[in-house]
Amino acid sequence: MKTVDGFRDSKTGKGRFERLYICFAGVKQGFLTGCRQFIGVDGTFLKGLVGGVLLAAVGVDANNGIFPIAYAAAEGESKDSWCWFFKLLKEDLKIKKDYEWTIMSDKQKGLIEAYDMIFPNATHKFCVKHLHNNFSSAGFKGEVNIEQTCSCRKWELIGIPCPHAIAALWMAKKDPLLYVSKWYTVETYMKCYEGSVCPMNGESEWGLTNVGEGPLPPLYGRAPGRPKKLRRRSAE
Repeated sequence: MKTVDGFRDSKTGKGRFERLYICFAGVKQGFLTGCRQFIGVDGTFLKGLVGGVLLAAVGVDANNGIFPIAYAAAEGESKDSWCWFFKLLKEDLKIKKDYEWTIMSDKQKGLIEAYDMIFPNATHKFCVKHLHNNFSSAGFKGEVNIEQTCSCRKWELIGIPCPHAIAALWMAKKDPLLYVSKWYTVETYMKCYEGSVCPMNGESEWGLTNVGEGPLPPLYGRAPGRPKKLRRRSAE
């Protein structure tokens, strides 16, 4: 857990809460040993009296499920807040060779600039949810190479033989299961979740400290306008 050091209120000089970043050791261990070198990042508004945003980074486990890595509360989505988040994430995951990593995001304000500064050599992808459906509805048919490539690119992208590849492998009298990426094995899946996150005692069991006064509350402020009651859903 990390906070912003030295942030002070301009009038009183007292410490004021600005940002909070959390990455549990057990979760970090599971991601580094059992997940692909892929990170998806996004931000969303926090609903409450003080507002702010939640920045999050997730991976993908061996069952193609979302694997939370780290999250942070910040004043908003900006180049500065995303740079701060990316620096801590890069430090926690000990990313030295960023060209071996892929990061997916939307085109939120400040995010692309921060990405280019902290992960200049990584592969940056944008979320294109309907791309595969568009190809399928167009009746696309692929050309297969049993060395784990297909012109539909699905095999290369997800690591599991596509229908074209499975047909070609059967014709070549080869078992398609032998051509599934190691990232989908039971052993890899178990590595994702072999770490543990220790529970915290309830507030009644917290010990006294000598830190003095706690920090002042943040000055995020709520977004203008009337809060929406229903979540905006994307088109299917």
